[in-house]
Amino acid sequence: MLSISWRLILQVIAVGLWIVYIGCSIFKPELEPVAAALAGAIVLVLSFFVSNTPISSLTSEETKSSREKHNRQHMLELVKNSWVKDVLEQSLHAEVLIELGLEERRDVVLNRQGIELQRPGKPNRVLQPGTKIVDVFDEMGKTLLIMGKPGSGKTTMLLELARYTIARAEEDAKHRIPVVFNLSSWRDAKPIVDWLVDELITKYYIPKETASDWVKNDELLLLLDGLDEVSSNRRREACVRAINDFRHEHGLTPLVVCCRSEEYEALTDRLDLKGAVSLQPLTEEQVDNYLDQMGPELAALRATLKDDPILYELARTPLMLSIMTLAYRGMSVHDLQPLETIDARRKHIFDNYVERMFKPRTHRTIPYVSDDKRSDDKRFSKEETIHWLSWLARRMSEHGQTIFLIEKMQPGWLPTRAQRRIMTVGVGSMIGLLYGLVAWLILVMLIGLPLFDRSVVVFSVLSGLILGQFIEQDYMLSRRYRGIRPIETLRFSWPTIVTMVLGVGLLAYLSTSLSSMFVCMLLLFSGLHIAVYAGLTRGEIDTRTVPNEGVYRSARNALYAFIVFGSLIGFSFALITWLRPWIMWLYGPFVVFVIMLFATGLPAGLHLGGRACIQHLALRIMLWRGGSAPLNYVHFLDYAAGRIFLRKVGGGYIFVHRLLLEYFASLEPEKEGD
Repeated sequence: MLSISWRLILQVIAVGLWIVYIGCSIFKPELEPVAAALAGAIVLVLSFFVSNTPISSLTSEETKSSREKHNRQHMLELVKNSWVKDVLEQSLHAEVLIELGLEERRDVVLNRQGIELQRPGKPNRVLQPGTKIVDVFDEMGKTLLIMGKPGSGKTTMLLELARYTIARAEEDAKHRIPVVFNLSSWRDAKPIVDWLVDELITKYYIPKETASDWVKNDELLLLLDGLDEVSSNRRREACVRAINDFRHEHGLTPLVVCCRSEEYEALTDRLDLKGAVSLQPLTEEQVDNYLDQMGPELAALRATLKDDPILYELARTPLMLSIMTLAYRGMSVHDLQPLETIDARRKHIFDNYVERMFKPRTHRTIPYVSDDKRSDDKRFSKEETIHWLSWLARRMSEHGQTIFLIEKMQPGWLPTRAQRRIMTVGVGSMIGLLYGLVAWLILVMLIGLPLFDRSVVVFSVLSGLILGQFIEQDYMLSRRYRGIRPIETLRFSWPTIVTMVLGVGLLAYLSTSLSSMFVCMLLLFSGLHIAVYAGLTRGEIDTRTVPNEGVYRSARNALYAFIVFGSLIGFSFALITWLRPWIMWLYGPFVVFVIMLFATGLPAGLHLGGRACIQHLALRIMLWRGGSAPLNYVHFLDYAAGRIFLRKVGGGYIFVHRLLLEYFASLEPEKEGD
């Protein structure tokens, strides 16, 4: 997009003044045009204090519309791949489609006047069998609450609605973009508008401007899952009020909320929506038909269901029925003796499910999983797998995460304060070793000390470690520290950088006629800082498909910043040395270039992604040494996904169901002092 702003106008004027300076220097040196070069430098600096907002856009409406269409299609594809293909179509009961019954619940929602929609003498209505959730959504004014017991299929129903509405949006641009959010990450007193923008940025990697426009202009269809996953009853009440406030300000935005029935009915506030449905338990006929289709190996389960009311009650939810068919396949009636409580029976089911997942499996037993033994199965024992999944489940619950992204782990995931301090020291040491390399280069190339002299190496390492600790401690105590924040969408605008570099090069040439080397260096550093940071731009919508991709991108951006920033300053100082060798006591332009490359490129690389990579590496090492996670986390998570404990969602992982997450989280309570 080409646009004209006051900043661009001033930069063009600065370049024009420098061209005048060069021309006069060559053809009319008697005019002494130094003033033109100085004026250009002043105008360049001033340009960064004025607005960069376009005065007039030269971009056609057709181009703008094309970009918006691209963003829309990209987002639809992202949601479809992440939630429909990776979650819905890979669900545990995907082999046998169970038609879920729906009951309209007008007594649990309010209208805009705060009045319950249940009318006297009008009981809740059971919807006709085969009613599609998208038809219910349309009938109830495109604002809907979906309720049900744990494992009843609420999220499945929500994702079914996502599938239908995505297809609509792909066919007709008038339909809004369906986006799935999980309310577990909502925090007290945060307006839903701000939370939605943050979620679009952090979970879907949408540029802030695009995210804000979509929310502000009511261009999204909001699918809000997990109201019951908000950490406490008080916070759920606050979340309901925040959603209602959002509805009053954005009444045109379609919205669906999912919540467990028990948690929602315990609230005193009600959602201001136009309709609600409750998922009905499976009927005895549906349970029998499902088991019949799964084969004769479940004969003992069918027989036990008739005499065990607790087991039958659990079997009336699609998730537990699906897990039973996996956990109890091939068992005898003796193995399925009745248990006293529903919690004990649920734990027995999950115990057997987990045990079964470690055994060789067939296509018929586990959908979508190959019989082939993976070559890395032997890397992770059953005990390690259960321990690491238990730790992961507890941390995800504590931090309100539904999708686990490796790069989103923070130092707060370490169980003790001492470990967090050790991590800080470790990060400072890694940074210090890099600065020690710079010190070594200066001592060897600048001063001329022996290359591998022990005292030179020791002094370089010690000075670097001290500097690294000081820098890291200062950073941790400053307001800039907000956890590990990878730089994932860094891009450089090369036209802007080339323009700035031209100016810096001219300043370098100008400096050859100045007597003050300090002024020369000040101009160079200032100009090149401006050049690089002026060229930083935010990328468009990006899709995350590779685990830990955020850290990989951050490392790439750090290397990019190191090369660009260090090379520019190194080249400028090398140019000065070549033009006026008597102003420095160095050995030559190459030595100057190498030293300045590392001395200035290293801080830039650390600031633009490198520090986040080092922090992430230190955190991973600490978790591995503490026994909380394996060192090769990606291979382990892929292994767990192959055992049907997790599902891979884009570049992240999700437990196959929240009930399974709660099961693992309950296996190993935190030790005292953690």
